[in-house]
Order: sequence, then structure tokens, then C-alpha cells
Amino acid sequence: MVKWLRFPSPHEIHSDTRLAARVIGVLYGAGAVLVGISLLLPHPAHTNDGAMLVIAGVAALIAALLLTLGQRLRAWALQVAIGLGSVLVSLCVYFAGQPSAYAAMFIWVVLASAFFFPGRPTAVQMAWLLAVYATALYSIPAGGYSPLTWLSLSAIAFGAAAAVVSWLSEAASRRFEVSESRAGTDPLTGIANRRRLDEELTRELAWAKRHRAPLCVAIIDVDDLKKFNDRHGHLAGDHLLLSAVAAWRSAIRPSDFIARIGGDEFMLVLPDCSAESALAVLARVRVATPDGASCSTGVALWDELEGAMDLFARADAALYEGKRDGGDQTVLFSHEPSAIDSGERPAERTPTG
Repeated sequence: MVKWLRFPSPHEIHSDTRLAARVIGVLYGAGAVLVGISLLLPHPAHTNDGAMLVIAGVAALIAALLLTLGQRLRAWALQVAIGLGSVLVSLCVYFAGQPSAYAAMFIWVVLASAFFFPGRPTAVQMAWLLAVYATALYSIPAGGYSPLTWLSLSAIAFGAAAAVVSWLSEAASRRFEVSESRAGTDPLTGIANRRRLDEELTRELAWAKRHRAPLCVAIIDVDDLKKFNDRHGHLAGDHLLLSAVAAWRSAIRPSDFIARIGGDEFMLVLPDCSAESALAVLARVRVATPDGASCSTGVALWDELEGAMDLFARADAALYEGKRDGGDQTVLFSHEPSAIDSGERPAERTPTG
């Protein structure tokens, strides 16, 4: 129950039709209850009670359908349901014989449309609402304010509500997207962080498994960054990382994905890439490292069985081998369990320089 009542995120608002169907269904149910209660309370004698009961029944039926079949409905079907709500409210006005409190239910139509379908769809819904409402107003006996007055005042009130809710909905979505983007971005270098890397690596592993394609991952470590910071200061170290990332991005393939996973460590995901091709890419990366700095890289080829963490661990082990032997080199992990068990060096090296 708590999950069912959970307030949606801006992303869910525009992508989850089941959620929209629930909300619209609840509004239809509320409309059915409102009409039913209005007939039990004192009301004008000229109200067509039979027609109003039919309208309440139709609203209840639509509510039930939306709440039970919501996940199967497309966005266009939900917009039809919203438009039908305008028709039913207009019929309530018509059979009541006057612009009564039933017209207040139009605000539900406005809010549902503007909240879930901001922009042009809401403008279309507003035009439809005013058209069917005008038909009802000009079909009942005039009394008090003229139909034109009722329609004009309603257009201003509902139009303002639609505009504000649409604007807030779109603004919330944009802020949510920016927030999500920032949550997956390293604040210093502007490239992906560990969170986005995990998502990307999971996708690439699934793609490689589905297409039986090779996949390599590599960890890049800037050699002696701590000594560089001690000698030149942390601002200079930050500038080195920024320059290095820019240089590396120009050296890798367009399909490759780079992310920062630690202070001086970066991971490179190389989809549809053999071990030999990965070594060629990493050779360019090492040559491109700027400002007289060097880097060490450890690379592992996916064995078509392991998960992301195991693949990451093998690349990290290869990097450790290279760093332990002085750095400034690329180490390719050779996936030989016997070599690991016997304590032998589980890696192959490419020449430095």
C-alpha cells in the first residue's frame, strides 16, 4: 500500500503509463462518487437524475478499467480517457440544467493532462474541454451569467492552471535529468564516475554476451601523481588530470567509454575489441599522456563467463603488476587460473615507451 501511494519521480511521471492510468482512474472514481453524492443531497428538481446516474456508472466503469488495465494502455489511450472526462463533465452540466458545481471537475481534467502530458497535448485537451463545455452551456436555459461569461472565466482559470502545472512538470523533469546527469559525472574531469561506469559496463557485458563479441576493460593509473602534487601543488595535479583526460579521449575510439574511478585511476571500457586492438588503443593513450607524465595500464579480455566485478578485478591485478614493476607500461592479464594458483605472474607485458 505504501509503495502504491509513493509519490512519483519526474522521470516516472512521463514514462510510466501505468502510474498515469492509476491517477486518472482515481479521478474518474472520485467523479463517480461526487455525482452519486450530489444526487443524495438536496439538488434542483429539474436535474435529470437518471442521466446523472448513468454518467456516474460510466465514470465508475472507466475508473475500474484504468486501474486494472493501466499497464497495458498506451499514452494515446490515456489522453483519450482524459478527453472523455471533459465530455462526461459537460454532460453533467447539461443534465443539471445549469453551470453548477459539476463544472469544478474540469480542474481534474486540466491537472491530469498538464501533469502527465505537458505542452502541446495539454493545449489540445484545453481546446477540446472548452469546445464541449461551450456546447453544454449553449444547450441549457440561460440564467444569471451568460454562457459567454461562464466560458470566458473558465477559459482564463483553467488555462492558467494548465500553463502553470505544465511548466512545473517540465521544469521538474529538466531538473531531475540534470541531477541524474550530475550524479553520474565526475565533478573535476567532467567524464563519467563509478556509478555511471557500473551501468555502462553492465550494458556492454550484456551486449557482448548477446552478440558473442569481444570486450576488454583497462584501468589507467597516472604514475606518481602524489609526488607530482607534493612538488607542484594539488591545483597543478588537477590540471594534469584534466589535460590527461582530454588527451586520452582524443586517443581512444569513439565507441570506447572512459570513467574516473579514483583519485588517479580511470577505467576504459572497450566494446567489440580484441586484446590486440586494446593494446594498440592503450599504446596511443600512454603516448598521449601530457606534461611529461606517464601512466600505467592494466587490461583484461572478458572470458565470456565472468561478471563485471571479476573482469574489473583482473584488470586491476594486471595494473598492480605493472605498478609493482616500476610503472609506465601496459600489462595484459593472461587468464590462466593455474598461473594464479601457482603464484606465477598472471600477465603479459608490452614494451614500455
